[in-house]
Amino acid sequence: MTLGTVFFAGVHDFGALWASVRNRGQSMGMLSGSYIGRRGRNLFLVVIFLLLLMVNAAFAVVIANLLVSTPTSVIPVWGAILVALVIGQLIYRWKVGLLWPSIGGVIVLYALVLVGNSYPVVLPDPVLGMSPRSAWIVLLFLYAGIASILPVWVLLQPRDYINGLQLFVGLGILYLAVLLASPTIVALAFNDALPEGTPSIALTTVGSPASCR
Repeated sequence: MTLGTVFFAGVHDFGALWASVRNRGQSMGMLSGSYIGRRGRNLFLVVIFLLLLMVNAAFAVVIANLLVSTPTSVIPVWGAILVALVIGQLIYRWKVGLLWPSIGGVIVLYALVLVGNSYPVVLPDPVLGMSPRSAWIVLLFLYAGIASILPVWVLLQPRDYINGLQLFVGLGILYLAVLLASPTIVALAFNDALPEGTPSIALTTVGSPASCR
């Protein structure tokens, strides 16, 4: 997963950003028209739309299941959107420096976790004729649609920024706790207790029986 993220996802995203910056901020779909023509570009845009629809559907199902199974996560998840909106206005519209919005945003995010634990949110069943899971999926699609048409500085950029800071703080606390506690960790280099039928990762030649396992 780590190698795939670095050498595939990272290269893909960086390459897309580089090409976009070099071509007046055009998306990959619009930029493709310069090389494959207008008809090919339109077909490519349809393919991109369908792929993004599948990706959004997969993420919506996973997050909706989380919101249903863990009601304490509802307030932190949706509250982070409000925090991002406020930070975006503070930094870009009111020209406030990064320091205090960053500190305040992280504190509020962690406070929302405590609030969520105290006030779990459970949708009634049904909601406008839908199950709670379906209702969350609809709300997530509405959020994705609104977020996609807003200027990036309004929501997406400050949301990713403040979530990144929260991640760094959490990792720092985790590593510090491990260093201070110095727990004894015993783990096998290789796990032999695998379920029956698990595919082999051994290098085999193409067409050999082992390569088909």
